[in-house]
Amino acid sequence: IYTLSLHDALPIWFTQSIKIDADYMTVSAQNSYVQSLDNFSGSSSKIIGECIASYLGDDAEWDCTKDGHNYTVTVKGKHGSDNYTISFLIVYDGFTYRKFAISDVIKNKVSLRDDEFSAVCKEIFTEDKSDTDSSNEKSSNSQTK
Repeated sequence: IYTLSLHDALPIWFTQSIKIDADYMTVSAQNSYVQSLDNFSGSSSKIIGECIASYLGDDAEWDCTKDGHNYTVTVKGKHGSDNYTISFLIVYDGFTYRKFAISDVIKNKVSLRDDEFSAVCKEIFTEDKSDTDSSNEKSSNSQTK
C-alpha cells in the first residue's frame, strides 16, 4: 500500500516556477475576471482588461508597483474628455492571491468615493455600451418619424 505524502499531493514546484513580478501582476490584472474583484458588487463574467480597454481605449497605460506582498496596478487613460486613473490592489503572499480589489478611481485628479466610485465601476465593468447606444438611437429615430 502506497500512502501519498503532502509533497505528492501539492505540486509546489509549479507555484515556485512562476516568476511573480510587476509585469506578471499587470498581465494578471488585465486577464482576471471582474467576478474576482473583492470589493465589486456587480455581476459580470467579463475580463478586466477588455472592460478597461472598452472604457479608456486600447492605448490606456498600465503600470505596476510593488511594496512587500502588495502590488498596485494602475491604469491611466481618457473616457470622453475626462482623464481617469484606476488602481487595483493585489495582495499575493507567494502562494495565493489574498486580495484583488479596486483601490481607487480618480477622475480629473479627484478621487471618487461612495456612489460616484460605484457608478463608474458599474459603468466600466457591467454595462454593455453598444446596447445602450443602439437603444438610444432607436428611441430617437422612432420619435422623429
